Amino acid sequence: TNHETFAGVGEFYANFELSSLFHWALVFKEISITNHFAQITLQPDGKFNFANFLSDTPAPPTSAPKKPLPRILIGKLKIDNGTLSFSDLTLKTPFHRVITPINVNLANLSTKPETKNPYSFRAEIDSTEEFSWSGDVTVEPLKSHGTFKLTGLDIRKYAPYLENSTRFNVLDGDLNFSADYAVSLTTNGMDATVSKGEVHLANLLLNDGDEKVVSIPSLDVHQAEVNLAKKTVHVGAVKTSGASILVRQNKDGTLNLVSALTLAEPAPVSTTTTNSPATNATPWTVKVDDVAFENWAIKFEDQKFAKDGVTSFD
Repeated sequence: TNHETFAGVGEFYANFELSSLFHWALVFKEISITNHFAQITLQPDGKFNFANFLSDTPAPPTSAPKKPLPRILIGKLKIDNGTLSFSDLTLKTPFHRVITPINVNLANLSTKPETKNPYSFRAEIDSTEEFSWSGDVTVEPLKSHGTFKLTGLDIRKYAPYLENSTRFNVLDGDLNFSADYAVSLTTNGMDATVSKGEVHLANLLLNDGDEKVVSIPSLDVHQAEVNLAKKTVHVGAVKTSGASILVRQNKDGTLNLVSALTLAEPAPVSTTTTNSPATNATPWTVKVDDVAFENWAIKFEDQKFAKDGVTSFD
């Protein structure tokens, strides 16, 4: 892959049990991987660096009944001190992140239907951000529930993903969030819920050029819930304080906060008539129980109608 090391393993250990012959299954007492490394690169042409490993030939359609997964039993699955390096070269400013150490523990993994397999996952991103994930997973049918948490996310590091959609520069900002989740994949599709969501945004600072336009020292979201099947979002409370925002009507009548955004062109509306019945898609509903804004300051400026060039008031 362009003379780039794609993956490597420092040490691999597997303890296979001969009792497999009696269980009619592949039984491993333990599988462990230590000091593994992987480099994932999204190249300028939009393809991943491992794309040449994959076949472009689509699998032929088949009407054969789905075969059950082979019986596999793993007493302990461990991944210690792993490293994942990710690069996105499609952006105006290339994005690079290193996730290490990656530690995964999964106990009593089984492909037997309706068997819950407890797991835990922990990783650090560039030594400042930490992601943890724990719960249980059932392989057949595929479903899982648990808790995930991300702390210390530095929003400035992800600014390259904003360059194609806005002129805003992210000068500061930290994000923490946590939630419980439940997800299942069935023949009817995916069902997913998120509950007990907690979000804390601190010290967000956005500039347009050399001008500060948005400053939010604190914003908290409590008890957020999302239900994919019902298309509902329910938030217990949103609380924020001490923010300041600059709103300006430019000389051409546009607003500074809107003109700083590069909005995608709307898709053309087709005038072709069809006999297919109209779909009544259920809209999403959003409910927020409590909203509190404290000590906010909004400065308005008008450059379009001001005689001296600028009229402003707070």
